Amino acid sequence: MQKVRWGILGAARINERLLPAILAVPQAELVAIGSRRPGAALETLQRLAPEAHHVKTYDSLEAVLECAEIDAVYIPLANAEHASWVLKAIAAGKHVLCEKPLATCPEDILAIHQAASEQGVRVMEGFMYRFHPQHERVRELIASGLIGEVRSVRTSFSFMMKPARLYRIQSDIGAGGGAMWDIGCYAIHSARMWMQGSPRSVTAMMHCAESGADLSTSGIIEYGEGRILTSALNAPEDQSTRSPEHWEPFAALPCGNYRGISLKFIGERKTVAGAKKARPPLTISNLKLQAFQAPFWPVTIRFFLLKTPC
Repeated sequence: MQKVRWGILGAARINERLLPAILAVPQAELVAIGSRRPGAALETLQRLAPEAHHVKTYDSLEAVLECAEIDAVYIPLANAEHASWVLKAIAAGKHVLCEKPLATCPEDILAIHQAASEQGVRVMEGFMYRFHPQHERVRELIASGLIGEVRSVRTSFSFMMKPARLYRIQSDIGAGGGAMWDIGCYAIHSARMWMQGSPRSVTAMMHCAESGADLSTSGIIEYGEGRILTSALNAPEDQSTRSPEHWEPFAALPCGNYRGISLKFIGERKTVAGAKKARPPLTISNLKLQAFQAPFWPVTIRFFLLKTPC
């Protein structure tokens, strides 16, 4: 397979995970990093990959798109900028791996789909958790019929907002700020993997900051025939020195016999187990949900490579 040559638009903190992943994949090559902050791209490269002397750095995002040596770009910019820069990358003939959310309105999603189809390029949203082995195991359990038909899915994702992350709630939800765009997409995206079909109705409630960003959101997505998805998420400002986390990606429970699958990551306590009534429990052994650990980014990159024509 021909190597896919990568460029990165932005010097965001998530590069601590993605940049080493690109370097770790034999079929990928990092060509350039660009940032609008003078010197930020160079500083990022020197800090994360000081041995990568071949990688170019630019004090411009446009320069990365103009580089003829680049086949695909990774976009970790602010939520409100994703759609516009994805479209610019597509217009430049680049394949795109974009951080979630890909866009903040349906119209932009449709525009991206149409532009990518016309240009013959691939666009992928950066949900790397899908490639964790525990999710593959859950797919196997559900497909086997072991727990019956999935009738209810519950998800929650929350964490205390440290000062370095407060920028996420300083913009109105319409401008990409708040818990829904930041972490809610994980809760809903993961749950929809287990619920067949399309939603029939959606109900949601939000608690918002003065900025207009949602600090917490709870919702019910109804799929008909008694099948529902419930989700809760929040990102309040941390008022203490502690940083507790609580992430329950999903629980798949068929109605009637109380059998199901539960996967949890709670702070430093990590457990993965299944439970049911009157029978031995289902257990997924030795799997931990650490979605942002670097080892799973290469899997995302490899999947992107398989999907990208070279």
